[in-house]
Amino acid sequence: MILKRITRTRVVIDQIFFLGVAFVYMTLEQTVEALRQHQLVALPTETVYGLGALATSEAAIQKVYEVKARPRDNPLICHFFDLAQITPFVEAPPVYWPHLVRAFSPGPVSYRLRLVPDSPLAPAVAGQDTVVVRIPDQPMCLEVLRQLQAPVAAPSANTSGKVSPTTASMVELDLGSRIAGVLDGGPCHYGLESTILDCCEDTHITILRPGAVGPDELRQVLVGCGMERVEVSYAEGAQVHVVPGSKYRHYAPDVKLVRVERVEDLPLGRCVVLMSREQHSARRWSDEVTPVLLGARTELPEVARSLYQTLKSLDRYVGEKVYYLQEDWGMSSLGRAIHNRLVRASAPA
Repeated sequence: MILKRITRTRVVIDQIFFLGVAFVYMTLEQTVEALRQHQLVALPTETVYGLGALATSEAAIQKVYEVKARPRDNPLICHFFDLAQITPFVEAPPVYWPHLVRAFSPGPVSYRLRLVPDSPLAPAVAGQDTVVVRIPDQPMCLEVLRQLQAPVAAPSANTSGKVSPTTASMVELDLGSRIAGVLDGGPCHYGLESTILDCCEDTHITILRPGAVGPDELRQVLVGCGMERVEVSYAEGAQVHVVPGSKYRHYAPDVKLVRVERVEDLPLGRCVVLMSREQHSARRWSDEVTPVLLGARTELPEVARSLYQTLKSLDRYVGEKVYYLQEDWGMSSLGRAIHNRLVRASAPA
């Protein structure tokens, strides 16, 4: 099968697809065909690029775990075109769930639901009796799902534990020719992974992973549909270990990133410090400190959108001491999500 490869200088040359000797920027039609053939293709979404595989294909799912070096007990999020496509794969959900889907999907929200017995999604759920599903809000990705007429498992398109990609070039730098190619949809709109909601209980919704949507937005929908008695809370302790991306160190650059809570905790001498714009302007920094700015607390959407590219940029400081000066990003859903990703990125290996 002959595909066209576009290099970073966008010189077009013919390459043999099955040899895996080149990174391929695919068309939408090539993407659909590759997925049907149990290949792996990086797909654009509004959150981060996902490593797409046919969710019902044991062979394709096996490749996902191998290419990402992902622990086998870490399940995968399954992506669907619409609500009707999800329904046959899950047991009867709580009555509030369709209201949430209508309010937030397509969009950056994923839902944990109970699987039907003997589900064809078994390869993607790591032995669990639940599945995390979502409907992405990205036109090219949705069109792939519409044409494919099958769910696609799509964890972030990166080596497990590393920085999630928000552009096609980030996928190329990390996974390269280990996958069939990428469908380039441009930079991701949100830049952070989806909120994950546990919707297995009739009277309680648990936020298992923070994202762009939080308790305030959820309660507004619940009140609007007369279900204000449904409780909403963030997960605690072992609860957070049951969903994709929550059990292991994640989002980390290649360089070691150490989190400190106070300026006084920084070492004397030369170092690189990841900090907010407010932290940078609040004091006169030594010439031995190289600041890397995350953005301002007042501009959380932009901080989120550029977060992973900023973390990836730290790899230029290999061999140096690199620190994250912890910031209070606030209690909004997006502020919590940014805090979560930075804490995970700077966690001990």
